[in-house]
This record gives sequence, structure tokens and C-alpha cells, in this order.
Amino acid sequence: MIDRKGTGQADPGILFGILGVLLLGVFPLSVHDYSSITRFKYLQMLLLTGVSGFAALAFLPAWRRAFRWNNVSRILCLAYAAWVVLSAFFGSYAAKTDADGVRIVLNGAVRYEGLITQVCYVLLFLIFSLHTPRRSIVLAACAAGITVYTAIVLGQYAGLNVLDLFPRGRSTLTNYEFQGTIGNIDMVSGYLILQIPLLMIPYVLGHGGALLLTGALAGVFLESLMEVQSGLLSVGLLAVLILSLALVRERVRRRAGIALAGICLCFALRRMFALPWLDGTDSILLILRRKSLAWALMAAAFLAAGWFFSKRKTGTLSLRTVVLLWAGVSAAALALVCFVPLGNSGMLFEIHEIFHGRPDDSFGSWRWGVWRHTLDVSRHSLLFGTGPDMFYYAMRDYLQATGNVLGENFDNPHNLYLAVLAGSGLPALVLYLALVISLAVHSLRKPDAFSRAVGVSVLLYSVQGFFSFSICLVSPMAWAVFGMACADGEGSPGGFDS
Repeated sequence: MIDRKGTGQADPGILFGILGVLLLGVFPLSVHDYSSITRFKYLQMLLLTGVSGFAALAFLPAWRRAFRWNNVSRILCLAYAAWVVLSAFFGSYAAKTDADGVRIVLNGAVRYEGLITQVCYVLLFLIFSLHTPRRSIVLAACAAGITVYTAIVLGQYAGLNVLDLFPRGRSTLTNYEFQGTIGNIDMVSGYLILQIPLLMIPYVLGHGGALLLTGALAGVFLESLMEVQSGLLSVGLLAVLILSLALVRERVRRRAGIALAGICLCFALRRMFALPWLDGTDSILLILRRKSLAWALMAAAFLAAGWFFSKRKTGTLSLRTVVLLWAGVSAAALALVCFVPLGNSGMLFEIHEIFHGRPDDSFGSWRWGVWRHTLDVSRHSLLFGTGPDMFYYAMRDYLQATGNVLGENFDNPHNLYLAVLAGSGLPALVLYLALVISLAVHSLRKPDAFSRAVGVSVLLYSVQGFFSFSICLVSPMAWAVFGMACADGEGSPGGFDS
């Protein structure tokens, strides 16, 4: 291992940087066809967890001398893990076995999210919490990975069966919800939202160049093409955060303007193309539309504003003022959605109906219905839940017993937090929420750009988690990032000696 500053001591930052490359750069691009991609990623997760564990043991002497457990996030993670283990033994469906007599809770009912996978997630967290990785290595891998991923998807859009991912006779035209080497676009969106902030925030703060910006914008462009609503919401929140940084810090305004202009150009470019699977055309068409022009004008405005205000001392706003400003904007937007009917369908219409007490189970692709039924199911096993990844059986039995019907077949509640509640009980949910909050606060309070980017990544991933779910296609990356958010870095009481 490379010496640290010529001292003769191995630098753990290099090792953890390489592990970061494996989890955040190599893992999402690992190739298999869509017919068995989940099992392939599951097996790869097991391998990478083992490799990471053995690699971390290389620094066991330093670990034993310097490591401290007095880290709130680690304690919360271990408490959460302990409760998940208890739920795997005492959950209402934990004793259910398969045809071979093996307890299903070990591997899970459908998506390999059983106890074994949950243990791997916690191990990845603990391993990556040991030391901050070499930032340049991880960020370069993330930027290159997202760029390559976007190129693969664009090849699929062009009609190519890139890497033979689609079975014979299938393509993006027939199954647009599968894209790239992760597959389902909801999962792809989770991957992008996890990594876009890791690249964009350091760039805006002046600690990265064109490579980071290119990777981040490639991810934003792919989000605009897929049109996953939770991903678009998270991109919007990232834009708000970047604009807020420009309001409170003069020195970031030029780069913030460039980043915001790049985001707008991504959406302008999306509006220039009509996609058959989203826009109802027979083929991909180049169309000049007013929305494209509007996005392009916004890009020009942000670019000009970033340049103009970076050249002049115009003062800054306090953080409190910015928070109050966005709170006012949010309140006005909610009031508008609440009191003004906006169309007869779509997300805004559905929110309007919910505000007025007229919800329908079909709202949000039946998410509202499965959320409502999940809460009902969870009331009967509030302490330990059903057991990890046993939701499929619990919901099936509940629907049969009550006579309720959902328009789609759900093997999870399509909400990360309700999934924790249903699978492992209310104590597990409380511990998980406390863990996420502690990680975000811990990272955002640090002075370096990478740590703050990790904190934003944790926050945005958690936001999109309200509409998505945990699965081994993406969650190993998330738990690795969670661990990075927990790491205290070089020479601090929670890490290795410097």
C-alpha cells in the first residue's frame, strides 16, 4: 500500500478509495442480462462485502489503537441492525419456510432483501465508516461511471442491444422501464440521485473540475430522459440547494451559475426529443418546442447571473434568511396546489385531491393504496414487523382476508420507510430515521467539500426513498455512502491514526 507522506506508514485513504471505486464505480456497471440481474447483483454484493471486510483487516493494528465506538451514527446503526436481527426471529412471518424447509426470511421472499442482505448492508456501513477514502479516486470513478452508464442507455435508445442486456425481441421500445446495467428506472434513479450530489457539490464549492461537472450533468440528463418523478424532485431540490449556496457565498456564484445552467440545458435537450415510450411517437423525433426554448433561456440567465455576480461585491444573505425565503416559496406552492385544481390527472392533481380529502388508491401508480394498506398491516405487528422482506406474504394474506384489491402486485410498499416499518417494526423505523438524520448532520457540519457532498447525497437519497425501496441493485452503494458520512477522517478519534 502507498506510504502516507513518506512516513513508512500505509495510507488507509488509498485502500478505502479503492473500495469506494469498487462499490460506487464498478458495482453499478457490472454486467448481466435483465432476466437474472437481481440475483447477479446479490451475489456480487456478497463478494464485495467479503472483499471489503478482508481489506479493512489489513489495518487491524491501527484500528485497534485508534478506533472509538463513541460515534452516535455507529451506535444507531448497530442498534438498528440488532432490531432487524430480532425481527428475523420474532417477526410475524419469520418462521415461514420454503419447500426445502429453509426459513424464507434469510434470503427474502422476492428481492433478496432478507436477513443476509441486511447484515451485508450494515457491514458495508461499518467498513466504510472506518476511514474517509481518498476523495479524488472515488469522485473520478463516480464521474466516469455515470458518464459510461449514460452512454450505454443512449445506445439502447438508438436501438442497440448494448451488452446483450435485453432478451431476444426486447428493447427500450418494448420495455422502456429497463435501462442500463442496473435495469429498472426507479433503481437507476436511486443510483443517480446518490451520486450526482457527490460530483456536483464539490464542483460548485471549487474542489473539482470539468470531469465532475460532466459526470453530474450526464446523470441529470439521464434523469430528465427517464422522467422518474422522485428523481426529478431530488434534482429540483439539488438545484435549490445550489442556488442557496450562491446566495450565501459570493465565491461559489460563478460555478453555481454554470451548474444551474447545465441542469437547465439538460432539460432543454430532453424537450427537443420526442421519445416513443413517453411521448407516444412512432420513433425518436427531433422537435423544437417552446419548453426547450424556455429551459435554454433559463440556462442563459443562470450563466449570465453567475458571471455578473461573481465580478461584483453585491453582498450575501444569511442562512436564516434563505431558509425563510424557501419556506415562504414552499408554503405558497402548497397553497396553490391545495386551492387551485391543476388539470384532471397527474401528480399535482392527485396532491390537490388528497388535500381535499378525496384520495384514491390508484394515485401514484397505486402507491397511495399500498401505503394505506401497509400501515394497516403494520398495526398488527408493530414491534417486530413481519421479518425482513416478508412483505409479499403479509400483504397477500391481508388482501385475501379483507377483500381489498390493488391494481398492481406489490412485493414491497414502494416506500423505504414503510418497508422498514412493515419488515422490522416501529423501533427499527425510529432507529433508521435517527441514523439518517445523524449522518446528514455529521457530514454537513464538516468543513471539507467531500463530506458536505456526502451529506447532501444522504439527504437526497432519503427524499427519493419516500417513493422507492431498498434492493441490492442500489442499496449496497447507499450503505457505503452512509458509512462515508459516518467516517471521521484521518487522525480523528473515530478513525485511524494519522
